[in-house]
Amino acid sequence: MRSWLLILLLTLLLAGCAGNSRIDNLAAEYYNLGNSYFNQEKYSQAVASYEKALKIDAELLKARFNLSLALIRLNRAAEAEILLQELLAEDPVNLSILEILAYNYHIQGKTEEAIELLEDV
Repeated sequence: MRSWLLILLLTLLLAGCAGNSRIDNLAAEYYNLGNSYFNQEKYSQAVASYEKALKIDAELLKARFNLSLALIRLNRAAEAEILLQELLAEDPVNLSILEILAYNYHIQGKTEEAIELLEDV
């Protein structure tokens, strides 16, 4: 009886791990789809795909970064700024984030903020 229970528990554990793998793969697929749309300059579709990826895996940092780029292309710089500031808080020495945030400040007319940000680099 004990061995049967152990087998059942191991089976459930393995099934749970396989489920996480499928979820990770689905998030990656939406991320890749977003990249494809972005490269085709279909920024609205890219945003939708990145957002779907993030609903599945909120920790997919590259999807958050690319979402901010797509938002900038759609003239939604204020939304992109929020994402970029969150990313910078998590990774304060990431040059890509710093550069895009500075650019985002610049296109919003926040030149002083852009300069201050880049002076710290």
